[in-house]
Amino acid sequence: MLSLILSAAIFLTPPLGPQVQGDGTDEVPLPPAVEKAITELDSVLETRIEGAIVSALIRHGELVHPAVIERVAAALKNRKSGVRKTAISVLRFMDHEEALAALVKFCKEDKRLHLNLDILERTVRAIGQYGEPSTRMLFVEPPFEPSNEHIIRARIRSLGRIRTKEAVVDLMEMTEVDGEWKALDFTADFRLSLMMLTGEDFGISLGEWQRWWNKAKTEFKVPEELPKLEGIDLIEWCNYWELPLPVNDKEEPEHRRRGKN
Repeated sequence: MLSLILSAAIFLTPPLGPQVQGDGTDEVPLPPAVEKAITELDSVLETRIEGAIVSALIRHGELVHPAVIERVAAALKNRKSGVRKTAISVLRFMDHEEALAALVKFCKEDKRLHLNLDILERTVRAIGQYGEPSTRMLFVEPPFEPSNEHIIRARIRSLGRIRTKEAVVDLMEMTEVDGEWKALDFTADFRLSLMMLTGEDFGISLGEWQRWWNKAKTEFKVPEELPKLEGIDLIEWCNYWELPLPVNDKEEPEHRRRGKN
């Protein structure tokens, strides 16, 4: 069993939408920074100039507000690949439920998405960043389609951020899938995600993981504490999810503060 430490409290998302007072007819004015951001984003989105839109998205991407999120989400409809990639990245790290909702809608409804596998992989990973249980089925149906190793890897590792027994069940069922891409092609990814959810480590032997699961699954519960990854495992997980590495042994790594229970 890997050594475990207590995880921090789950990030609480702020209330959504403009706030109202009294009888609900008077809206609270938007903060000046938000007004400036949405004015610039509205203007630049109409130009369809890729460089200008990308710069505006990056410039205002850290301003987490529903009105800003709405404009960033609108950029997902742009036909320029650079604009879409930037909008996906901004929404990925906004850490707000409306940003996640925009990504999920884009993944489910954009008919062009499967024509650009790079954009699809970025979208899957952006949704996975949130570790939100309600998004689980996006990563498992079907598990190895489209047949692209980067998308499959993103799905496996995204399940590793969803701290529910159902996610473990999904991963274990995926280890038995056989097709053009086989589970054996992704043993390192299964190991890392299963380590994060179970606190166990049976290496890259899927047989060992399956034997353990057959014995443990009836009473299994995802540990409240997250595993203390070390060495190359810690580096790989943090780099993949663009999380900061701890600078010393006393600092709690970001990978143990993220993810939903």
